[in-house]
Amino acid sequence: MNALRRLVGAPGWVLSLWLLELALVAWNAAAPRAIANTAMGRHAALGTDRWLSVLIDVGFDHPELVVAALGTLAQTGIVALLGWVLLASPTIVRLSKRDTFTHVMAIALPHVPGLVVTSLWHVLLRAVLLAIVVMAALPLPPWAQVCSLAIALAFSNVALDLARVRVVLREAPRFHIRTAWLGFRDALTHAKLLTAGMALSLAQGCFVAAMVWIALAGLGSSWLLLVARGMALVVVVLGLWRIALAVEVTEPPREPPTS
Repeated sequence: MNALRRLVGAPGWVLSLWLLELALVAWNAAAPRAIANTAMGRHAALGTDRWLSVLIDVGFDHPELVVAALGTLAQTGIVALLGWVLLASPTIVRLSKRDTFTHVMAIALPHVPGLVVTSLWHVLLRAVLLAIVVMAALPLPPWAQVCSLAIALAFSNVALDLARVRVVLREAPRFHIRTAWLGFRDALTHAKLLTAGMALSLAQGCFVAAMVWIALAGLGSSWLLLVARGMALVVVVLGLWRIALAVEVTEPPREPPTS
């Protein structure tokens, strides 16, 4: 609940990240929309079900359009991932200290290079973990394999949060792989945090999947797109709540006020 109070205490930050996410999606969606409208021509006015079938047919006839659209989607993912890495430091500082935007940025910006390197080390460690999980889950049924991967990803997300918070709040070595490794160790030593963080991460993944499905199903419906945008806000809240949990267990104890 203390982590949730931290989140409730930063409504402006939550809404700003949500609006920034919507702006990024709208900006990156412009190119695929233009490609699709140009390729489909008069068929662009069809209903959603026929619109998709015609778009698939056009993709078979003009594979270069598919490559261009996939390239734009990949760019969207890279930009979004880089944006979250860059915003991680000010987000951690904001959830730790209720201060002005200028002061938050002054504290957070020097930690950005360290968070970038820590995140890259974490990618390597996560890849090793996922490879082990995949090999161990091969004899299991498909549904069990999917569940194992989902659990491993959720665990990795909690470990990444702890490693980043350790860099910002504990002044951990910024460029050493040990900092990323300690994130995994800390996740295992905080049972309540791990349980809550993994639950939030899994819920976040479910909301993302539902949001994508609703967005695709609502290509011709404005109110369904509004629902998808509302779900994007829930995804942001769940992600920030998970970071707030990591801040709560990692933040150095406050010194008592001197008389």
